[in-house]
Amino acid sequence: MAPTTRELSIVLTALPDGPAGEYRLDLRRSGDRWVLWTPGEARGPDVIVPTRPELDAWVAKRCARWVEPTWDCQYTFRDDDALADFLDFVGEPLPEA
Repeated sequence: MAPTTRELSIVLTALPDGPAGEYRLDLRRSGDRWVLWTPGEARGPDVIVPTRPELDAWVAKRCARWVEPTWDCQYTFRDDDALADFLDFVGEPLPEA
């Protein structure tokens, strides 16, 4: 069976309606869901502390219509349309199928 995971990393030099700066977001598809990860530092077996708290705050506030928090520094897209809308919002192209 072929792996079903795809990955995409994007670097934003400014967050739409958010703080300026360089921010990296990692997107991975596992099964039928896309997941967004923000950078964080593991502080224990079940604790990840965001290295850029302002990025996590922005995702939680400005992107709640597309993602839901599923773990520390991890957000799951509601569906593929939500991923497309998010990428359009941040000015990035859709990944190839």
